[in-house]
Amino acid sequence: MSEQAQPSDGVTGEEKRRHPRKKVIWSARVATRIGDRACTILNISRGGAQIKLDLTLDPCSGVELAIAGIGKLPGWVVWSSYDRAGIEFTELSEGQAAALEQALRGRRGAPLAPVS
Repeated sequence: MSEQAQPSDGVTGEEKRRHPRKKVIWSARVATRIGDRACTILNISRGGAQIKLDLTLDPCSGVELAIAGIGKLPGWVVWSSYDRAGIEFTELSEGQAAALEQALRGRRGAPLAPVS
């Protein structure tokens, strides 16, 4: 029986994430170079989010994800497929990071309305 090849760092799959993701269904808005759109956050962590929206985003493009109670989080599109996209956050303020961490721990209700 042959052994399965392992990455050199010994980390596989989900273990590569620096920040654990939490499945959510949050309303938000995503701003792109062509305007902003309503979206739904499907999962989120301090490092990024997976969103669902009514268009395909360009990979590597800059975006801003606006979440009620947390703020406008700058990031870029890591991957995009039809109506979903993976966003990596680039610069969170201390306040945004703290609000996001609280939301992920369930210490406050999930954002119900997008930031305007």
